[in-house]
Amino acid sequence: MPTTGLARRLRAALLAALLALGAAFAPGMAAAPARITAPLPTPRPAAWRTPISINGRENGLRLAPRAEVLEDRGGALDLAQVARAPGWRAHPESVFSFGLSHSTWWARVGVRNASADPQAVVFDLDSPNQDFVNWFALRPDGRLALESRSGDRTPFASRLLDKRSLTLPYTLAPHETLQLYLRFASHDGLYEVMSLNLWGARPFARHSDSESLLLNLYHGGLLALALFNLLLFASTRERSLGWYVLYLCAILLNSFCFHGFDFQHFWPQAPDLHNRLIGFSASFGFAAGGLFLLSYLRLKERLSPVVWRLVAALIGLNLAGALIGLLDYYMLAAVCATLFGIALLLLVYGLTVRLLWRGVAEARYAAAAFSFLLLGIIVYYLEGMGALSTNGWGIWAVLTGSALQMLLLAFGLANSMNALKAQALQAERRARAAQQALAGELGQLVEQRTAALETANRRLTELAITDELTAVFNRRHFNHVCAAMLGQERRADPLALCIFDLDNFKGYNDNYGHPAGDDVLRKVAACVREELRRSGDSLFRLGGEEFGILFTAATAPLAWQFIEQLRLALLQLDLPHAANPAGVVSATFGIAWWRPSGAAPTPNQLYAAADQQLYLAKAAGRNRVVLLAL
Repeated sequence: MPTTGLARRLRAALLAALLALGAAFAPGMAAAPARITAPLPTPRPAAWRTPISINGRENGLRLAPRAEVLEDRGGALDLAQVARAPGWRAHPESVFSFGLSHSTWWARVGVRNASADPQAVVFDLDSPNQDFVNWFALRPDGRLALESRSGDRTPFASRLLDKRSLTLPYTLAPHETLQLYLRFASHDGLYEVMSLNLWGARPFARHSDSESLLLNLYHGGLLALALFNLLLFASTRERSLGWYVLYLCAILLNSFCFHGFDFQHFWPQAPDLHNRLIGFSASFGFAAGGLFLLSYLRLKERLSPVVWRLVAALIGLNLAGALIGLLDYYMLAAVCATLFGIALLLLVYGLTVRLLWRGVAEARYAAAAFSFLLLGIIVYYLEGMGALSTNGWGIWAVLTGSALQMLLLAFGLANSMNALKAQALQAERRARAAQQALAGELGQLVEQRTAALETANRRLTELAITDELTAVFNRRHFNHVCAAMLGQERRADPLALCIFDLDNFKGYNDNYGHPAGDDVLRKVAACVREELRRSGDSLFRLGGEEFGILFTAATAPLAWQFIEQLRLALLQLDLPHAANPAGVVSATFGIAWWRPSGAAPTPNQLYAAADQQLYLAKAAGRNRVVLLAL
């Protein structure tokens, strides 16, 4: 989340914002609003009376601890009044930190060129962001040697040096003593933390170039990381990547604007736009970071609804702070970023540690990333409070922590995507194995169903050609088989058709009942079928008690002999039939025998011939066999 641009602001405003938010900026406040600032030490003699000796080779000599400060509550004092005004106080701190205040503040310090040569020096506030800074260089006799107006609320062209930081270049004559006065004013009551340093001209140029190079490397790295992940997002449509790119862009915008690059290079005549972007990007960076972690850590799935709503509410408040910054309420935007941004950062960090304790893989990278960032912030604050000496490199600890944070989050995203890819591959393998198993099961099921269907089809076919009572072929099948056998070309074997029916069977049904008659029909059919042992012989029920037999016989006598055997076999069943002269069930047979020597008869002709022989057999007394050779 944004740190580089906000860190200085937080150090000065954190406590002050909590106290002043409801009082100093309430509606209807007095014309001279309340201010919040630390108590000042006891007055001491003016610093310009004991000037600091320099030789022009200074490498960031701190002047703030040797300066004096004066509060101008109404902001109406001019330089002459300030020079004679009582109330100047010593300022032993290493930086100017006026916090939240609607007063105008003055500072003064004296320097003396101890060498016999002219010395080109640069006074540097080490900050690009104070709203209004007026520089006044006075000689010991009170004459004004140089005046400059600067600040990030004035056009960039008003600066004497084309540098991001607020500076005053000056060339000290041999043994010259200079009294330097600075007037600080704020647009809306928020003062930045400033460190007044003295540099030799050449050391300052090297320092400024080195600082810009490192910042450009940092910004270039963020930009390259953002573009790379933007391409990944365009390819994968992974939502976490999109939020990560937005977070990167917010951090990049905040750092780029807070360090003054936008004001120096892009819109030097638009100081208000520069300040709006700083106010916007600070809170927006917190919000974007929260949205990224919501997606990356899947907090909505892993947190209770109350905690998730709290995170979402803090994100919403930071978005509101970003809107306030765009409207150029800079101080109020800084307060929102201080209160809601830090609250969101600490809450999300605590939740990340909790998820790490629960073994969530993504939390390892997130916790490490934000630990580096917090470590950099702690180093920066310890340096600002004087508890840690880093020779001015505390700000680079923040930038280093931020860069490591971004890299670790990128690694975390890559690891998460690899894990998702591995899970997808594993799921695909399981799906393929399940598909293969299902295909095997389906194959077996298809085979089983196909076999069952074939069995059912055979059964249906059999039912279609089989007489339901006797289980022999029916009349429909007889017509088909007879036509097929007679229609065979080059047929060599003679064909015989025998039609028979049971003698006096109506009397049997009348005497014994139809169920008994049905039983006789079944037994007769079974007996005849038992005698038909050749594959080409077929038995048909033609209707009622009438049956037909299609068979082959080399000669007519053999055909008659075969049927005679069937007649005798029926008599041997010894089925009682009181209404039949034979006393048992008997049958009468008519045969039409055809040798394939001429034109083949039609099925109807063959049937009519066999039926005629049956009629003749019945006329001759029944229970006999009559044959006709065609």
